[in-house]
Amino acid sequence: MKTKRMKKLCSLLFPVVSVLMLLSVFPAYTGAQEDEVSNNSLVFLLSHQGYDGDEEDIINTIKYTEEAALSMLETLNLQYTRTFPLEAAENSIKIDTAKLFDPCVAAGAQYALALSTLFRDDRLFWRYDLYSLTQNDVLATDSFSVALIAGVSAPAVIDASLYRLSNSWRKSEASLRFDGIVAVSEGQKYRSYQEGMEILYGDETGKSAGKIEQGTLEGELVLFPQNREITGTAVKKGFWSQVFFLPNGVTKGEKELKSLQKYTRYSLGLNSSFRGMDNYAVDFEYRLHLAPDRFFLQADWEFWRDNSVLSGGEDALHQELRLGGGLYLQPKNTWRLRFLIGSGIALLFSDKESNFQADPIWLGLEYHFPQWAITGSLRAPAALSYERDAFDKAKLGKDDFYTSIGVMMKW
Repeated sequence: MKTKRMKKLCSLLFPVVSVLMLLSVFPAYTGAQEDEVSNNSLVFLLSHQGYDGDEEDIINTIKYTEEAALSMLETLNLQYTRTFPLEAAENSIKIDTAKLFDPCVAAGAQYALALSTLFRDDRLFWRYDLYSLTQNDVLATDSFSVALIAGVSAPAVIDASLYRLSNSWRKSEASLRFDGIVAVSEGQKYRSYQEGMEILYGDETGKSAGKIEQGTLEGELVLFPQNREITGTAVKKGFWSQVFFLPNGVTKGEKELKSLQKYTRYSLGLNSSFRGMDNYAVDFEYRLHLAPDRFFLQADWEFWRDNSVLSGGEDALHQELRLGGGLYLQPKNTWRLRFLIGSGIALLFSDKESNFQADPIWLGLEYHFPQWAITGSLRAPAALSYERDAFDKAKLGKDDFYTSIGVMMKW
């Protein structure tokens, strides 16, 4: 009987003892878990100096720099763990990073956000620095100041500062997912004479590095694999895009970009023609580009004076109206030097006679700038009919070669 009672008592005590042992272990276990730091944990470091603790506006503003920073950490999915007070150099908001990292690493955190403020001459100065403790590097930073006078709200300026900081952090955080990424302190620099040109990384849907202003651009920081070629695209509304390459990736050197060529739909030209030793002409030309910078229809109105004494021609002013078209033969629409071929038909008339002629084939050579071009052409018109009078005596409307040069405006 006693043995049975003892077994029954043990069967009742065993669960109770087990629960008590579990309870005794659980607090230690949870405490250990609290001491463990997750991969996204962050230590908040504070340094405030140089202000009168009795001034409520200053205290509230400094308090806002802390509260707003903690709110930002939530949006960045960074787990705030604890706060360390720091000492900054007198009259300075800079922090000694060597001393800063030691307590952070000891706490087991992966990141550290340092906030330092300084009040001087009725202005509040602050600085945010977000560090990667594993890389021993600054991932994002921003600093600013505001005058604390009646009627001025500092929170809006502080929010803008934190917004810039969070944007920089997101770029840096994304880069940490890849191996071989090099963090540089500044973006690639570009130079171009074309104002408003935008630089994109990749194709025309890529990340923008900014626009050329006053001939230069310090591109927005975008991180790339080290020493690998980067492809970029220069774009501007109304112009042909141009692909370029950074063969060694982002460097401290300056990349010079050529100006983009106009996306031509219409053009006007002014040309001067030479029809032999004594015959000169001025030509006005209009083109409608059905395929921009590739195929066009053309209309010309030319005035030329004939004073060929040797040929017995009469001193007369003639006009010529030409209609036709042309085709550019360069491989790419962005080429500066372009060769083209065209054809057309013309009506020649003066105060005495008229005549028709054809341009079965005419050749052109042009050098293009972004919005204008230098043009040249070689023509060999063939007369369709002519009267043995003024045109015949001046040898006009026959199978003669002549050249023209001029300029063309594009839009």
